[in-house]
Amino acid sequence: MELRVLLGTVDVGVIRSERDGRTEFAFSPDYLASGRRPVLGQYFEDHLDEAHRSQTYLPPFFSNLLPEGGLRELIAQRAGVHRDREPDLLALLGEDLPGAVIVRRSDDADSGREEHDASPAVSDPPVGDEPLRFSLAGAQLKFSVLYRAGTRGPTVPVDGRGGNWIAKLPSEAYPRVPENEYEMMQWAGRVGIAVPETELVTVGDMEGLPIQLDPRSRVFLSRRFDRPESSSRIHQEDFAQVANVRAAARYGTLSSAGIARIVRAVAGEDDFDEVIRRLAFNVLIGNGDAHLKNWSLTYPDGVRARLSPAYDLVATVSYSPADKLGLKLSRENRFDRIRAQHFERLADHVGVARDRVLGIVGDTVRRAMASWPEAPLDPQRIALIREHAERLPLVRDAG
Repeated sequence: MELRVLLGTVDVGVIRSERDGRTEFAFSPDYLASGRRPVLGQYFEDHLDEAHRSQTYLPPFFSNLLPEGGLRELIAQRAGVHRDREPDLLALLGEDLPGAVIVRRSDDADSGREEHDASPAVSDPPVGDEPLRFSLAGAQLKFSVLYRAGTRGPTVPVDGRGGNWIAKLPSEAYPRVPENEYEMMQWAGRVGIAVPETELVTVGDMEGLPIQLDPRSRVFLSRRFDRPESSSRIHQEDFAQVANVRAAARYGTLSSAGIARIVRAVAGEDDFDEVIRRLAFNVLIGNGDAHLKNWSLTYPDGVRARLSPAYDLVATVSYSPADKLGLKLSRENRFDRIRAQHFERLADHVGVARDRVLGIVGDTVRRAMASWPEAPLDPQRIALIREHAERLPLVRDAG
């Protein structure tokens, strides 16, 4: 099987998949010769002339475009595709992958058809066992939905493609995760962290969900920052793609300082400051899930990278009090051991002034401690987070 890879309308290269499970991706000569070509990924920028090979699975960049967990199982089952046949899944989902990547079988790509219209009608939700054709990376069960304020409820599109919001469903393992994420995202916005528009609805408000859930359960909605308008796409990549590792390695490979260094190098000083702000906030709320796939770059102009808005901010200590930071901060991942000195070491590692980093950390902590949710959806959880925060050395260091 041969798959063409595009960024919007730009032909980037080809993936070849052999019957024995081997896959190979190579850039097209025209793409490499282009003067101002769009960036597929930071890793590729240093390996443009290489063939990127893999056995059994896709090369990591493309593997990370695919969903995981329950969503992967659901999509594979409905399409009659084995969950581990990644080239087949990529071909199935190729018209609505994260960011601006489009993947088509070569016979489709050569047919001259225009880029898929990302704004399908919302009048008819999917029915029966029709295949879903969108991909959202991550293990939590979520769907790409069409939603416009003042109209009908969030709707899974008829062909499963073209959503402009992400709907995250309730978890059987962890109670009230949608409420948790909604409150943490709202709180982050008050602290000054860049977050997308978010809402909280019920399952009963949703249309076209392919699974049955309690209609009273809450659903967390987040506007997709890679779909700013119904018919446009902004390219993005997560840091598992940046590091060229598979999703299973999301908690390793890079440290928090590594992410900060890369962001400063490719996205600039303001975005570096935003990384520090988010790191401090994650420590404060006890978010142990800020792994590589929960940090991303976007490419608003197709070429220059920017740090994406924050996402997947969840106070995981409210479920597991012994949880730890997803990526180590100056060789430490225990929330109750992280102090100002760990941020000083990060500053030294990246090559910026300590006072600058400590100023951002102190400002973030003080603003967060002064803006607790006033009418929490789950007072018991907020009480647990407050207890966690008030015993942190970092809070004491911030004064």
